[in-house]
Amino acid sequence: MNTSGTGLKKKRLGDFEIIRELGRGGMGIVYEARQISLNRKVALKVLSSGLGMTSKAVIRFRREAETAAKLHHPNIVPVHATGEQDGTHYYAMELVDGPSLNFVIRNMRDQSRSVQPKPEAQGTPPGVSDSTVAVSPKPVTPDASLEDTGGELPDWVAQTMTMEVGGESSASGTSVGESSSTISAGHTFFDTIAGMMADVADALGYAHSQNVIHRDMKPSNLLLSPDGRVSINDFGLARMLEQPGMTTTGEFMGSPLYMSPEQITAGRAPLDHRTDIYSLGATLYELLTLQPPFPGERRDQIIGQIMHKEPRSLRSVNKKIPVDLETICLKAMEKDPDRRYQTGEDMAEDLRRFVNRFAISARQTGIVGRTSKWVRRHRALSAALTGAFLLGGVASLSMWRAHVQQQRYEVRLQEERRGRAIDDALAAAMSGDLDGAERAASEAELHGAIAWARMLRGQVAHYRGDANEALEHLKAAVSLDPTSMTAKAMLASASVWAGDWHLYEQTVEQMNQAPPVTAEDYLFRGTAELHYDIARAMESLEVAKRLRPRSGVVRTAHAEALAHLAWDTFDLATAHDAIEESRTAKEMLPGNPAAILVSLFSHVVAARIAVADEADARRFLDEGQADARALEGFPEFLAGYTVRAHYYESAGDQDLALELWRQAVQRGGGGYIAEDFAGNMFRRQRSEEALEFLNQLRRPGDRSLDMARAYLMADFPTKHAQALGICRTLVGPGIGVNSKLPPLTILLLLGQREEVRQLSLDSLESLRTSRMRRKSIVIEALSGRRSFESVLAELGSSKKDEAITRHVIAVDLLSQGRREEARSEFQKSASVAGGINALPIWSRAYYERLSADP
Repeated sequence: MNTSGTGLKKKRLGDFEIIRELGRGGMGIVYEARQISLNRKVALKVLSSGLGMTSKAVIRFRREAETAAKLHHPNIVPVHATGEQDGTHYYAMELVDGPSLNFVIRNMRDQSRSVQPKPEAQGTPPGVSDSTVAVSPKPVTPDASLEDTGGELPDWVAQTMTMEVGGESSASGTSVGESSSTISAGHTFFDTIAGMMADVADALGYAHSQNVIHRDMKPSNLLLSPDGRVSINDFGLARMLEQPGMTTTGEFMGSPLYMSPEQITAGRAPLDHRTDIYSLGATLYELLTLQPPFPGERRDQIIGQIMHKEPRSLRSVNKKIPVDLETICLKAMEKDPDRRYQTGEDMAEDLRRFVNRFAISARQTGIVGRTSKWVRRHRALSAALTGAFLLGGVASLSMWRAHVQQQRYEVRLQEERRGRAIDDALAAAMSGDLDGAERAASEAELHGAIAWARMLRGQVAHYRGDANEALEHLKAAVSLDPTSMTAKAMLASASVWAGDWHLYEQTVEQMNQAPPVTAEDYLFRGTAELHYDIARAMESLEVAKRLRPRSGVVRTAHAEALAHLAWDTFDLATAHDAIEESRTAKEMLPGNPAAILVSLFSHVVAARIAVADEADARRFLDEGQADARALEGFPEFLAGYTVRAHYYESAGDQDLALELWRQAVQRGGGGYIAEDFAGNMFRRQRSEEALEFLNQLRRPGDRSLDMARAYLMADFPTKHAQALGICRTLVGPGIGVNSKLPPLTILLLLGQREEVRQLSLDSLESLRTSRMRRKSIVIEALSGRRSFESVLAELGSSKKDEAITRHVIAVDLLSQGRREEARSEFQKSASVAGGINALPIWSRAYYERLSADP
């Protein structure tokens, strides 16, 4: 191990065992080390003896450690410990297992140079190679600077962050050789860059709020982890605003390529947190163009350009760079600090507005602004030219240009207002401020975003539990914008909660006729797919998460999908993953009822899976208690009632669970909610009371309510005829497979075996094209075309579908009078999926009733 740079003769410092040297970083040497007491790998920075170990160097090194240690942000490398041993000063920080952005830029630059366009061939766009070039990380040498080291380049970087500067690589700037679905996903490369820089800008804003200025923001000080998180590193030049500076005038500070004009003047101009905004803008410039904004071989050349020239237009380097992203970058790099973004949060907000396709707040510098900058740099010449232009009558031309510019400004202003209205509505809906969301939707409609306004109103109605209103708005949104996958996916999800599975299947077919384009398409398609193909839903949501890694909305949906996957496979490890992901979602969306709901649902699923271990199950329920109480503060959030009901039912408070289910049904809850309520009332032999309550809530077209009533009527011989009438209506022509199975089951329960067989046979043709494959094969078994044993064998790891299948088998056995066998199958159905799904709830009820009265 080479330790000569630090004068280090040992392989251990305090609690840290040194593994290998990683490179030089600012004032020290950085090693990979193991923290012995916690058995974890860390990055250990040791003060370099090359600085002479002067008191000034030691003080500066300590200040660097103290400054970084006081900052706690997901995108700032955390410091774990500091120490000194035998005159050797060091501190330990998180080991980021990934390259710096400087390394990523170099690899992209090398790749863009190595990809040689081939002669144009049919089907190959001009300038696009028909194969990708492998990105090979540069080996880390013992004496390498950290600026030049990289480590393993994450796969998603190689796939997503590849572009040909100035070429025609693709319409979106994505890597050569990507699939068309990825290429059409809406500027994947630029979205990735903008999202990462938004996170860094947020972190800078946080550091500034703690009175810390970094003063050396550059690509080599931004580390990229395998999961896409970018972290700020190396606070060696940071300055605490309440402390005096440690540098003297003229001392070299930071990298000149990324220094702000006021930083270059070394005390002749005020230096504040906005210097970091400039440096981040310069970093963004190089990420987008793969070249620094002011290239030069000598330091004085670079400094002269920074002080007296404007950076070259990004789009003149690569015309694929979106205009808004160029505008954001150039605003951050304004020479006048007052014209830049004033906070990191402001820059982050504009970057996320770009990612979400909303109007940004920054404006491009027009002719007046460019002229003003030129005048400030050439005052004498501009005075002479002004007189000449006045003599030439340029005033009229200026007036015409001002008029054109004003018209363009009005158009952009209108677009900005429209975008802000949509953005505000989404934020309000997800935060639980449903009234605010409705006001914002009205504002969006006022500014011309009619389809989006309908989608937003549909989401608001969905959260409130008004299924019919949600469907009305979302159907209108699809009609207004037939190409919108987001609108169709929203409609599909809403139709499930409305209990209209036929509409769901129709909408899913329409939704899948075109590939998803935006992150929102992937997000809402994934939530819709949860109801028929969890594996496919996970794939969609993984793409959404990759496109929006810092989106709390995406993390919430991803956590919900993990919880459904855990429930479907009865896998406790996946339930743990759902809990962790929901914890992250709650951190990103503090106080948001949707994130809280998913967290509670994840804990309920985990408790049901761990039911054999009473202590484990109780621990999950205890952890979820705070979520259950928090949801009480959102009475308008309908889904909160039913998930809390499942929670309290699992915790043993049956009366509270029933009351919550009753309230949910009364408030208009569709989907499985009415059947949950009816099944649990039936378990307690309160069928008559439940039926009377549901009859008072008669809502035309509410299939789930009718299904619950039919199940309850089966408990009364005098009401069998009514139950038969309801079921025959619910299984009529044109009804989807998912909607047919429950009424067929009730018909079987009522002894109509031959009718069920014939109806199932009649459905076989439509079943062949159904996406509900697992439900389809159960109906095939009811038709007599296959055995139930073969159905169970084909279900694989899906415990939820196994529970549904066993419920149907049990009902079939019961209809034949084979009560003991039926009781055994009901027990298996109830236990295999935790009793969360509606049919397993009925299985549990029948098992208990049969056990009490053989």
